[in-house]
Amino acid sequence: MESADRPAVELSARLSGDRLVGGGQKPSPARGTLSFLGRRIKAGDEVVVKIGSERVAYTIPAENTNLSALLAALVGRINAAPALAGANGVRAFPDPDGMPVLLLEARAPGETGNRIPYAVTVTPVEGSQLRAYPDTPSRLMGGHDGSSASAQLAFVLGEPAVRRTVLLDTSRLSDGMHRLRAVACDASPAQAQGFAEITVQVRNLPDGPTVSLPDQLWTALGKVTVPVEAGEGIAKVEVFVDGQLLGAADAAPFAVDVPLTTLGRGAHDLWAEGVTAEGQRYRTVTTTLSVVVPPEVLRVTPDHAQPRGSVTHRVVGTGFQPDCTVRLAGVPAKTVIYHSPNTLDVVSEAGEAKRGPVDVMNPDGTTGSLPNAFEYYLPRVASTKITPTRDVVRPKGMARFTAKCFDQYGYPITAVITWTANGGAITHDGLFTAPPTTGQYLVHAAHPDAPKGWDAPITVGQADIPGGVLRHWLLLGAFQDEDGTGLEKAYIPETTVLPSHDETLAGNTWVSYAAPTPFVDLTERLSPVSNTIAYAHVYLKSPAEMDATLVFGSDDGIAMWLNGAPVYSLRVRRAADPNQARLPVHLRVGWNRLLVKVDQGTGSWGFYLRLQTREGQPLTGLAYALDNPH
Repeated sequence: MESADRPAVELSARLSGDRLVGGGQKPSPARGTLSFLGRRIKAGDEVVVKIGSERVAYTIPAENTNLSALLAALVGRINAAPALAGANGVRAFPDPDGMPVLLLEARAPGETGNRIPYAVTVTPVEGSQLRAYPDTPSRLMGGHDGSSASAQLAFVLGEPAVRRTVLLDTSRLSDGMHRLRAVACDASPAQAQGFAEITVQVRNLPDGPTVSLPDQLWTALGKVTVPVEAGEGIAKVEVFVDGQLLGAADAAPFAVDVPLTTLGRGAHDLWAEGVTAEGQRYRTVTTTLSVVVPPEVLRVTPDHAQPRGSVTHRVVGTGFQPDCTVRLAGVPAKTVIYHSPNTLDVVSEAGEAKRGPVDVMNPDGTTGSLPNAFEYYLPRVASTKITPTRDVVRPKGMARFTAKCFDQYGYPITAVITWTANGGAITHDGLFTAPPTTGQYLVHAAHPDAPKGWDAPITVGQADIPGGVLRHWLLLGAFQDEDGTGLEKAYIPETTVLPSHDETLAGNTWVSYAAPTPFVDLTERLSPVSNTIAYAHVYLKSPAEMDATLVFGSDDGIAMWLNGAPVYSLRVRRAADPNQARLPVHLRVGWNRLLVKVDQGTGSWGFYLRLQTREGQPLTGLAYALDNPH
């Protein structure tokens, strides 16, 4: 061999038996981390770790709601996953310092591990604060293939016991420039103490052509064009980066376009090989290519703010650097909090109403942009929720309607609503007085931002009960029930009460609620919603005396009175199901009054109730009213 620096190279090596041992820079595996945050973890939180195409899921059980148990469970499941057990797989470790971090490591060392994608997602239950990062796709990093020398040599520091001149067989190497690295070890080849490196030129064919690269390749972004000087006889040039063929050219002058999208940020080894028509290869010296990867912005949530700003937004993407800056629709963000290369939290500054891009600028000068992704907007009334959504009122009776307005992004907005009705009368604040004649009417709410407005139908008189399902009630509450014994306490005259719209009783007012589903959700109309009691009342009109069945379920306990007589009571903590109980009852001809009482601990609150025949068919022919018909 000849050296670029001197004609001969002498190497001192340590022998084991009749062969060289150790040597070379050991390949290193690619690694990544999963970070978990949350002071409050709740049973039912689901954590999903996706590594490559493998999905590892874990739901936190009630008996182990802590981070250490979560990390231990994920380590066990990842390491036991068959798809992650092979040479291209990943193993997991807990953090040795006890931090809430899971360490991932490619099972096979080398740069191929840098291509392994991973991410973690958390689906928390209500009240949980568990979070995990990175929550967008990332890749393992830091994998290295080790020394590129063709022979592995172990050197002894200090005066060697054995000194030999080693001849290396270069017949299998392509002609051209190669890098030879010698690594010094102390006692064990696994403990490298240092290394030296030289460039050598291999000439298996002394008269072969030469191939060379420019003296320097500049920092590259996106792609780079590599000019290659090649002597006579070279028919094709191939360019390699970190051992991977990334481009070729088959016509002189040779210039190879090398895409960089698959390479990570930082320094990479690049060389070229010239190939003759006979297949003989000639290699250039290895040079360093510095790759710059611009940030990529994938989404921002929420993607809007009012002109006053001061809203926290989550920016998700790739390639973010510490100390990066962010512009939202051209306005520099007030603050930028860097969480990871994939996640930023930014606070919007005040800006004029307009739509524009989200721009992220890294300290190295690279920029990523997501066009038309953010809007400073002027709020306007886009929708209105009328409560109740429909109503049933007796002739000349009164009912109150309210309207809650929302802007174009669904946020509540204060607005003045104009009320009208096509029968009866309604005041500016939504108090409707029914006409003296029965029939179907509409209450209309309007605002200048939405000229078409919104309607709520009103039945004056009585209404049918489709399918026997009771969805429309007068509600009263909520009453405090701190000790959970409210079902046994009478907050109102339970056996004699005869309510109508807007009447006040025991400090609360009867309000109308028409449930959109068979579940009568008491949290929609009443508050507070923890440790409380509420009443629901309806008048039922039967065309004849008949036997019937009440089919119902509740969250939590429930009691009922029919025509003033107690017919059912159960004190329980449970979620509601429409078929939890069946109760035979007798309806008298004409009007019957049904009072329901439901208690509440925490969480959801409400009940199901429908009328059936004794044979289990929907009870038809009944009507209902909310006001006292007498």
